[in-house]
Amino acid sequence: MEVAQSKLADLMREYACKDILIRRAVGAVLGATVADAATRPMHWVYSEERMKETVGSSTTPEFWPVNCSPFYSLPLGRRSCYNDEALTMLQSLPSTLSEVFKKDTYVNQLRDRFSPESDYAMALAARKEKYDSSQRYKEREPVVGPWENQSIQCFLEKDAAGESTTGILDVHEADGFISVIPLIARLAMYNNGSALSPDSIVLIESFIKVLSASDVAVNHAVVMTRVLYDLISNTNQMTNDSISRSLTRDIVSRAVSASALPPVEGEFSAVLDYLSSIDSKENVKNDSNNVLFADGFVEAISSFGKACSFPGTFQGAMLTTLYSSSFVEGVRRNIVAGGCNCSRANTAGACMGAIYGIGGESGIPLEWILQTDVGTAVFEMAMEKLTPGE
Repeated sequence: MEVAQSKLADLMREYACKDILIRRAVGAVLGATVADAATRPMHWVYSEERMKETVGSSTTPEFWPVNCSPFYSLPLGRRSCYNDEALTMLQSLPSTLSEVFKKDTYVNQLRDRFSPESDYAMALAARKEKYDSSQRYKEREPVVGPWENQSIQCFLEKDAAGESTTGILDVHEADGFISVIPLIARLAMYNNGSALSPDSIVLIESFIKVLSASDVAVNHAVVMTRVLYDLISNTNQMTNDSISRSLTRDIVSRAVSASALPPVEGEFSAVLDYLSSIDSKENVKNDSNNVLFADGFVEAISSFGKACSFPGTFQGAMLTTLYSSSFVEGVRRNIVAGGCNCSRANTAGACMGAIYGIGGESGIPLEWILQTDVGTAVFEMAMEKLTPGE
């Protein structure tokens, strides 16, 4: 632990010397990773009653010491498949901003990470032995090992068959967007904070489709790309590492509008409506003995949909980002909202990491980085790959 703490201290000293654009980009990548690890023990707990019974009066549900996921179990600090998709992208990025980035490099990394010899493949084989899809909602012992998402299974099958479009078409989930979080941060650095160009959107969309190819998934991923890119790159409007809640809402609202996708704009309007209704009841408590359940946030997430698919994942992540006043608050609220909180954690975690940065009163807690299995490694890699001229 002392070695890890010393390494983290060195990274923080280096991070503090970087300009704000680099700090936001690194914060986005690390924020997704740490938020996922903090959430993972509660992944896919859909029952609000069960969540309340488990958490009780605790207001610190992060890194819950006992696995509560009904589907799979991992050592504390490990992350879900969503974040492994993102870190595969991070590892695929060239070591300097000037180098050309090729999609084949990312595809090869995906093949290696989720190969037949991987821990994912072994856990998937055990999972297939234990139950079939008809038992999806039945109580059972969770599978030991990581849970391979459907998008990865589809990618591997289509890739092996030599198909050019490897993304899943009939599932509208967030894998495609989450996988490109490091690429978005990289482009924000490469473009030095300038506006996201049509060519950049085309590039990012091609990477999104490696895992997610349905129109619904791609459209939401493109909107989220604009949101995260603008949160990282709008440094001319920011005077410190933290962006005010009102300014954050303005940045996100403009990014959504710029996408010119009316259905998604309508979904975002519903988020803003809920924000207004929750804000108006800030001091009204229900019968819960835990503040995390007491202001309508969990109910709002439920109304959007707790499952892994869009639009619920998009709306839930946006509500988490815009309602919370710190990285910690956002992660905690998202955890207790349940369902596919890991997909929302990666999305909101990236946004909040860009907004609040690393350390300090509002940013990613240093102790959480140490509790994440690859926390300091991701911090270091993001610093290396998102710093110009190095």
